[in-house]
Amino acid sequence: SVPEANQIRLYAWEFNDMVLTDDETVLASVRMFMELDFNKKFRIPHDVLCRWVLSVKKNYRPVIYHNWRHAFNVAQTMFSMITVSFVPQMDENSSIECEQRAKRSLLPSLLLSVAS
Repeated sequence: SVPEANQIRLYAWEFNDMVLTDDETVLASVRMFMELDFNKKFRIPHDVLCRWVLSVKKNYRPVIYHNWRHAFNVAQTMFSMITVSFVPQMDENSSIECEQRAKRSLLPSLLLSVAS
């Protein structure tokens, strides 16, 4: 089964993929799509999403750098940047923390400076 995002710390900047097996990185990838509601927004059946992620993983060559782990790390970093910096899921307890985290984040500052 696909683990919860908080269980594997997908939202954390300190995320460590080295504790995950390759199979667990596939499940974590599926979880990122689920957290962003891609499967619902684009009506992607769960089995199709799983097969697609497996196909992407399978087609990476076993090279030192541009491999599945690198792709997974880039995907998790972008996932974290998008969800934590721009679309925080806030409740009454986390709104102040999310606002403070966004103020400390470099990416929103860079994007605002480019836009102006």
